[in-house]
This record gives sequence, structure tokens and C-alpha cells, in this order.
Amino acid sequence: MSGKKKPKVIIAKDGFDFEFHRKRLRDLTIKWKEILWLNQWNVNAQFKRLENPDALAQIGTASEYMNATISFAIDKIPEIQERHVIHELVHCLVCPLSDIAQKICSTDERMFVIHQTELTTQWITRVI
Repeated sequence: MSGKKKPKVIIAKDGFDFEFHRKRLRDLTIKWKEILWLNQWNVNAQFKRLENPDALAQIGTASEYMNATISFAIDKIPEIQERHVIHELVHCLVCPLSDIAQKICSTDERMFVIHQTELTTQWITRVI
């Protein structure tokens, strides 16, 4: 017997296969990274409870290092669709401008920049 462990299949109480959805979201992320020309970015995915109970996913970016982490709401995995993955990756496209704007803005103006960044991200996602 080899020293490799078998991957654990996690079946949630509502019957969905966690590994299936993890692979589905990984495959969608890889697909859309290429389409959006983000192959140079290192994008990691994690599954956890999000602070915003209404959110399906959120992304943290470090544009200067081309790193991003998408956090998928572990309690809402079956609801996450391809357009949600696209939306989070579009944040990688707009974050360099958003990061600069936030650095040069006052505290009050930062919330406006964050709001406008989200609107821009939604717009681009719809166009795609």
C-alpha cells in the first residue's frame, strides 16, 4: 500500500458532494483566468464562512504581486455559478486602479472608490 491518502469525500447534510463543487469552481477559475488574460496571476481559492452572510464569494487582491485569494462561502457552495467566479476575477482587472485611487484619497473618499469599483466590476461582468 502506498503512502498516499485517498481524497476525502465530504457529503454535506443536504447531499451535495464537496469535492465535486471544489473541482467545478477550480476548473471555472482556471478557464476564466485564461479568458480574462490573468494567467500571470496566482489565484488561490478557499472555502470558509464569510463575514457578509449574503455574499457567495469575495476576493482579496495584492495587485503589485499579482496575487489573489477567492473565498467561497462554504455554506452556499451549490448556489455559486460561473458568473460569480467571473465577477471575482474581474476584480483582478480593476484592482490596480482601485488600489491607487484608495491610496491617494481621503478616508471619506475611499468608500466612494470602493463602491465605484464594485459597480465597475459588476458592469464588466455583465458585458462578459
